[in-house]
Amino acid sequence: MNKKNLIIFTIFIMLISCIQKPTSNGLGGVVDEEIEYNEVMSKDSTDIEINDEIIKEDSTTLEQFTDQLIDVLSNNNLTEFAQYFHPEKGTYFSPYTFLDTMGVNYKTDEFITDLNQNKVILWGRYDGSGDPIELTIKDYFKQFVYPVDFKTLTTRKNINSKLAFSNTLNNIKSIFPDAQYVEYYYKGSGNYDGMDWSSLIFYIEKYQGNFYLVAVVHNEWTI
Repeated sequence: MNKKNLIIFTIFIMLISCIQKPTSNGLGGVVDEEIEYNEVMSKDSTDIEINDEIIKEDSTTLEQFTDQLIDVLSNNNLTEFAQYFHPEKGTYFSPYTFLDTMGVNYKTDEFITDLNQNKVILWGRYDGSGDPIELTIKDYFKQFVYPVDFKTLTTRKNINSKLAFSNTLNNIKSIFPDAQYVEYYYKGSGNYDGMDWSSLIFYIEKYQGNFYLVAVVHNEWTI
């Protein structure tokens, strides 16, 4: 092997050694989402992923609680939905998985008042453009809470386990370290090759023996 071919061969080996298998990135997905993530999320039927460290009985009860929330949202009953907010902490709403100071935290009474008054709220900023997300509660729910019918279109539930991958940092566990969560994931349509996937994540804590919402988070493909 001449010197030129030896150099090319050495560079080739170095490049191969840099290619890694998909690994957890701590952001709710994997580094190479197009390999592992698509394999996990491509099933047609609804699957449930449960973290083995969570007690099964508690997970079942947690899923029943969030399924009840889905039922309420599917009927567009936002007044009833507000009854599930944490009595002391309220419920935090975030349009993306990174929680910042622009997010909105609601107590039940405040939520119902703004809902009835059709008040326009600043919820954060749109990914990509940075434009302010200024919507009424009803419009926010249509766009960032229940943009698809998760009751019928959910293709996977993640209970205290893998979250759908997006390019947005997921810092929610650092804000609510004691919360359990359930994600309702919709894999998207064939018309957009799944790029219109969406998920709804409920973060729940126990208070006086009962489950309550501490955060409602929307997730989608971000720039």
